[in-house]
Amino acid sequence: MFHYIKQWDHVKNLSMPYKLVAHELGLPQDLKTMTFPKSDAVMSRLISFNIRVTWTAEELVAMLGKMEGAVRKAMEGVVA
Repeated sequence: MFHYIKQWDHVKNLSMPYKLVAHELGLPQDLKTMTFPKSDAVMSRLISFNIRVTWTAEELVAMLGKMEGAVRKAMEGVVA
């Protein structure tokens, strides 16, 4: 959930090193207390992992194979 508003304290607190329109006009809602249940539901199902730009094709294929195996194992018994 790295690129998601729940971790964007700098936005919720308006503590960026530059001025936004919100600094001048305020916000129509309080970002600190807003909830995003539909987005939270989607984000809770995502998988995040690092990909190194220095990986060889073989290393990438090996990583994808491991990832596919993990997803298949996690999906065992889940009805689509």
